Amino acid sequence: MKSSLIFVLFTVTALVLSACAPVSEEDFQSTVEVAIALTALAQTAAAPAVTTAAPPAPTAEATAEATLPPPAEDAGPEVVFLAEGSFSTDEKAQLRSRVIEPFILYYHELADHPPLLTITIEKSTSLVGYPYSAQAIFETGINIGWLVPATGALVDWWFPDCMGPCPLSDNFRAAYPEIVAILEP
Repeated sequence: MKSSLIFVLFTVTALVLSACAPVSEEDFQSTVEVAIALTALAQTAAAPAVTTAAPPAPTAEATAEATLPPPAEDAGPEVVFLAEGSFSTDEKAQLRSRVIEPFILYYHELADHPPLLTITIEKSTSLVGYPYSAQAIFETGINIGWLVPATGALVDWWFPDCMGPCPLSDNFRAAYPEIVAILEP
């Protein structure tokens, strides 16, 4: 790590100096030799000492941790309510059942779509009738943001924005017939 840092520092210094004033071949060679010497010194100073002590015996806690099953691979995205204390239990339940879960299922079953990492929900006062905003981030860095409408005290259903017929899986159709009815009247 130190050698990489020194090399980067040397390279940046050389570029800055060459941009400011011409550098002679001799000066450049001297700088390279100094950088090589510093790199060698950094590698020598960072070398770990060799020990012959036996590794410590495992503790009961370490043994218990080692026997736990690995986490599920498809644990789903992390859902975050910004200013969580400002959401009532009913609001969270409606947002989960009518927005978050359909969104997750739709993109999970969409062919060749990257995994969803996070969904963030926050209260919004930007437009009347849209009390929440949502943002989703996918593994490849794709971001999707939208406003979540509500009619009275009831959060409206989320549905995908498609430029034609939406590719709905059989699982999605079975789980959310209300959304299918909106998309395919």
